[in-house]
Amino acid sequence: MNQSGVPEIPASPAPHDIAELLARETLPTGELNWWLAVFATCNGGLLAIEQGDESARDWAEVYLDALDKARQTGGIGLPETLWRKILVVQMMVHYDGASAGDRVRDPERVFAEFLEDVGVSRESVLAEYREVMATAKNGGLAKLRADPALLRRIEWLTGVRRAAGGLCGIAGHISDPDMREQARLWCAASAALA
Repeated sequence: MNQSGVPEIPASPAPHDIAELLARETLPTGELNWWLAVFATCNGGLLAIEQGDESARDWAEVYLDALDKARQTGGIGLPETLWRKILVVQMMVHYDGASAGDRVRDPERVFAEFLEDVGVSRESVLAEYREVMATAKNGGLAKLRADPALLRRIEWLTGVRRAAGGLCGIAGHISDPDMREQARLWCAASAALA
């Protein structure tokens, strides 16, 4: 722990070091930078898959755990965790192939979780985007600065856009044809949310 009571991330950690850190009963809730450092550490470990490093799977597991813990503790919200979760699975599927029931390699599972997390239809997201953009355009920067709720909506839409864009890399690996088509439609919608 450092002086502010925030757990220190070990230098050159292994996946089990981060897993032990995440297993603590108390984790930072208002420390955005700490959670981003954990994510960056996990992301760096996950990139080892490009060199064929076997630890990449362990890094993927701990990264998904970190994303879940960050949301559970309120350390980081849905907009920042949603797209990262898809990125982890996308990378594992790209290098190791899809595998139903495997938390880090199941594109159908991560897409179902995406739908659950978003909680509304693609059409509703697109309608909200048009409404938010019209509000922001009419009020300009002054409106954005004065309206925290509008900023939260923009943050949420940005997270959904980034996650939907990540679906482009896994949609083709979804075996169920209806689900695969829905993932492709979300992928296409990501361009409309830009």
